[in-house]
Amino acid sequence: MLCAYKVFLATAYPQSELVRTMKHLLACLALCASLSASAQVVYPYNPDANGDSAITSGDLLDFLPVFATTFTPQGITIDGVPLDEWLADLEAVVNSNAASIESLFAMQSQINELETANDNLQSQVNSLQDQLNNLTFSVDGLPPCIDIDDDKICDFADACVGAAISFWALDSYDGMGDNVEVDLLTSNMTAYEAQLNSLDLSGVCSDNSILTAANFNWSNLNNAAFTNCDLTYSIIINGSYENLDLSGSDISHSQVCHDWSSVILDGVVGTCLFACPGLLLPDGYSLVPNEDCGCCVPTYDLVVD
Repeated sequence: MLCAYKVFLATAYPQSELVRTMKHLLACLALCASLSASAQVVYPYNPDANGDSAITSGDLLDFLPVFATTFTPQGITIDGVPLDEWLADLEAVVNSNAASIESLFAMQSQINELETANDNLQSQVNSLQDQLNNLTFSVDGLPPCIDIDDDKICDFADACVGAAISFWALDSYDGMGDNVEVDLLTSNMTAYEAQLNSLDLSGVCSDNSILTAANFNWSNLNNAAFTNCDLTYSIIINGSYENLDLSGSDISHSQVCHDWSSVILDGVVGTCLFACPGLLLPDGYSLVPNEDCGCCVPTYDLVVD
């Protein structure tokens, strides 16, 4: 008597599915055993001729006709199959299912390895998602600053890209320049007397640009970056300057005012500044008077304490 059980794995089994499959397999073996127990077993000689579980005169009457005749023992049969063949078939069934169980345990080991790999991959995905969430986007949707550690400072020097902002500027600063309209604020650009006033410039970035005499009056410069730029003679007042990065820039002869307490001033050159009395500087910086600037109003130099 044979009992077959096939397991098809189109994808990796979850652990619950594996347990369910093994239960089905063991149930199949139990079914084979139960069917074998109820099979028709024929013995070579049975004194209970009428099968009433008692040896009585009725059994003797069946025996008398064969009394004194030749008796040749016959093999035991189960459902007409000789016992040795039936046992061989049963052993084959057991061996076949034992191999299936071993295969399932091997699959479980592979599943554990895949689950570990999946956890590692998910961890990498989560890390990349965190980096994506920390991107600071410009007004046109481009990422000017990739801020991995969320310290409001660009982590890559080449992360400074342009922002689509329209403004007017002079194409030269020799008194002969033409007033032209510029539609992109980017790095390595030259724009004199750029009219960048009353604009939302939060998060924009420009590096190594010449923006002499730029007008930032009333503009929002939160999280903006104007690094290594020529900002001399500029107007930087009446705006918002939270985490504004001016690292390496020259702001000499510029008008500065209001709350600069979170402005990044690393390597900034600031001489002859027109600073209002209410100017707040970051810790470690201060203003000292400079009377050699040739101006009729007080001017100051930015110094590191």
